[in-house]
Amino acid sequence: MSVKGSQIKTYTGHKKLLFGDELPPVPKGMRGFLISNPGAGKTLFLDWLAYLSALEGKSVLILDGETPPVQVRTNLDRYSLHYGKKWLDLPLTVRLSDELEWNNLEKENIESLDPNLVILESIQSLSGNTNDPNIGRLVKRTLNKIYAYRRWCLTSAHTNQDSFYLTLGELQRLETPNLARIVKGDTAIVSQGCDVAYLLKQLTKEPLRIAIVIKGRRGYFVARTYYYELQEPDGKEDDTPMWWKPIPPKWQELNQYALEILKLVEEHTDGGGNPAPIKAKEIMNEAVTLKSEERRGLMNLLVERGDIVAVAPFTYQAKNGKNPRNQGARYKIPQESYLTREI
Repeated sequence: MSVKGSQIKTYTGHKKLLFGDELPPVPKGMRGFLISNPGAGKTLFLDWLAYLSALEGKSVLILDGETPPVQVRTNLDRYSLHYGKKWLDLPLTVRLSDELEWNNLEKENIESLDPNLVILESIQSLSGNTNDPNIGRLVKRTLNKIYAYRRWCLTSAHTNQDSFYLTLGELQRLETPNLARIVKGDTAIVSQGCDVAYLLKQLTKEPLRIAIVIKGRRGYFVARTYYYELQEPDGKEDDTPMWWKPIPPKWQELNQYALEILKLVEEHTDGGGNPAPIKAKEIMNEAVTLKSEERRGLMNLLVERGDIVAVAPFTYQAKNGKNPRNQGARYKIPQESYLTREI
């Protein structure tokens, strides 16, 4: 903000967005931060955004010190097959782990390319010790080399172990100031690296479906969740096309552990053999092979999906107090599920 006499001018560059309604908005002049569990599809999605941007004629620079170089090139090759334009013929420059040295990254080299979009993968690759209290300075110093108000910038980070078990509903309800607790490493990683956070959650594995929840630290965006499915119509070989398709809201898939907890709730009875509520403590005692964070997350997921009902604090029963297994109503979708209404 600048003041000249009585006239006040406010910077509005953030209102210029990369992509539109079907893709998560990336604000110009602000640092976007894509956070996900390892293996959730973060690199696949960022490489797609890079390709689309270059296809639109924008100059793109990928700085990836983490992903195996062959994977990045394969991703871009397969997007090229779908769209019919080789990425090597587009204004897209890649600096990968086999040739990228963060300590030798010079601002002049970035400016000589003058990219419209810079993607940095990942914050954790900057340092071998993400809990180093000095990592905030390292993040800030690196971003200052690539960051400019005229430029789009997306960085990425991994979630920590506990956050691996957060459900989509919990991510949607997460307050923005609490972002630091879900990122792996020192809290300075978030404070120095993020204006707008994009929380990526893998919903299913086969096919790969993801949800991206936007958290604007400065309040520029209305909370919204975007859903995508990775399309591989002809198989999964390196020479087949691949792209992302926006899809309607999808359920988060139940893994075998969630099904085991669901079974415990469904089949719990009182002394007379009648369906009865079960306390979380009893579920914890039964599901001893799971970490406590995972058990809590799976119980929350089952409640969010409507598979079970919380009848009292930390007490659950099958929907309608009946055993869905015997009623033919297992996994009936509730009309007001958080995944069936527009967010």
